Amino acid sequence: MASSDLTLRFISNLDHLNLYNFSGDSPNHDDSGFEIDHSKTSYQLLQLPDDLLSLVRSQLYQSPSSSSSSNNLSFGELRGRPDDEIVLTTSDKTLSLRSIQNSNSVMICASLKDDLSLNVLKIVNETILLEEITYFPGDRLDDIRKILTKNHSYSGETDVSSTNKRLKITNRDKDSSGSISFSQLSDQVRASDLEILNYLNQQFVVRLDGGLRILSQDYVSELVEGCLATIEELSIDLEDEFELGSVIEIVAERLRLKHSVVVQVLNRFLINRLDSLSISKQEPGANVDDDYGYQNFRTRLDLRLILRLIGLSILRNLKPIKTIVNNDQKIFKSIQSISIKEFIENLRSRTFSSSIDQDRQESIFKKNFDLKEYESSSRLENFRMIYIQIENLSTEPKQRISQLFEIRTKFRIEEFKRFLRPLVGNHTGKCDDKLFSKRFDELMLKYCRKINCKLCSNKQITLLTSRNKW
Repeated sequence: MASSDLTLRFISNLDHLNLYNFSGDSPNHDDSGFEIDHSKTSYQLLQLPDDLLSLVRSQLYQSPSSSSSSNNLSFGELRGRPDDEIVLTTSDKTLSLRSIQNSNSVMICASLKDDLSLNVLKIVNETILLEEITYFPGDRLDDIRKILTKNHSYSGETDVSSTNKRLKITNRDKDSSGSISFSQLSDQVRASDLEILNYLNQQFVVRLDGGLRILSQDYVSELVEGCLATIEELSIDLEDEFELGSVIEIVAERLRLKHSVVVQVLNRFLINRLDSLSISKQEPGANVDDDYGYQNFRTRLDLRLILRLIGLSILRNLKPIKTIVNNDQKIFKSIQSISIKEFIENLRSRTFSSSIDQDRQESIFKKNFDLKEYESSSRLENFRMIYIQIENLSTEPKQRISQLFEIRTKFRIEEFKRFLRPLVGNHTGKCDDKLFSKRFDELMLKYCRKINCKLCSNKQITLLTSRNKW
C-alpha cells in the first residue's frame, strides 16, 4: 500500500543509541521538538544496488552543510496511489519494493555501559528487496492514459451544442475536468519522470491552460485531415515545403479551434518539428498561443506518419464481426477485420481530395505506404487485415499470448514482438536489446513453438504458434 508519509533516512553506525531511550539523558525529542514514542518507532534497513548507493553517497557527502541540515534523501521518491504497491523512483529508473522476513538475521550494536538500564527491543528481521522494473512496466504506464482519459480529456461529453461535441475543442470550451500538471500526474503514477515523459510524448497529449490534456485519436485524425484539405486548397503539393503559421491560422479559424491545440497536434506530423512543443516536466510559463516560433516556420509533412494515423482511424472504427475460435463452433470472438483492397481505397479517399491528379496520388501513396507484400492484385483481393487494440489485451504475458492465439493461430516473430514489447520492454521501445531478447525468448520457449511455412512466392518463413491448448 502506498503512503505519502514514508521518508528515506540514512542511519549512521551509532544512531541506534539516539533512536532508542537507553539512558535518562538520551534525547526524548526529535529535531522538530516533537516527543518520540520509542515503543512505536520502527525502522527498516534498505540495501541499495551499487548504482543507487553511489547516488546516495554523492548527496550525503556533497558538502558539510547539506549533510548536517537534513538527513532526508532526495535521490528518489516513493510513488503510487493508496491502493497501489508503491515503487521507488529516481529520475530515470523505477524499482519495486518487496518485504521478506528472514529468521537468520542478527542486529549488531556497539557495546554499552554495564550500568545502563535497557528495555528489551522487539526486532522483526524483515528485509526490503529492490528490483528494477523500468523495462517491465506492465500496466504502470497505462495508468497515465487512464488518468488523463477519465478526468483530463477533450471528449466533448460536457459540451452543450452538437457542433462543439463533434469538434471536441472550441475557443469557448469550459470543460470542467480541467488540466493536470506534470507533478500532479507523476504523484499518481508508479514510474520515473523519464518513463512518464516518454509515454506522454508517444500519446496525443497537449499543454493547455498550464497543464496537460489528452486528445482522442479519432479527433486527431479529423484535425490532421482538415490540415491536409487546407494545404491542398492553398494549391500546395503535399510533398512541398509550406509556411506553418498560415495553415494554422486557417484551420483554427475554420474549425473554431484553439491555435495552441492545432499547432501542437500538427507538429507531431512534420518532418522538421518545433522542439519547444514537446512535453516536458517543467510547467509551461506561457501559453502556446503567445509565441512558440511557428508563425514563420517553414516545414514539410511527414506523410508516412499521416497515412499511419488515418489508417489506424479506419481500423479502429471497423464494426466487429463474430469469428469462430480454433474451429470450435461454440466459441466466438469479435474481430475487427477488413480486406486489404477496401482498406487501401478508404485510406486514399480520406488522404487525397478529388482535385489531385490520380497519377500524383499514386506516386505519393507508393512513396509513403509499403505495399511490397501485396503487389499482386489477387493478394489485395483475398487477404484481410485484422486490427488488434493493444490496450484491450491483458498486461499479464501468459494471458496476452493466449488472447493473441485466439485471434490468429500463427504469427510472424516480428509481429509477436510488437505485442509483447510493452510488457518486457517499454512503450517507447527503448529497452536494452539483450534484456528484451532474453525475456522474449523465455516466453517463447514456455508458451510458443516455431513452425516453418511457405509463402505464395515459395519463400520459407518461420512462424509462431501456440504450444498449449488454452
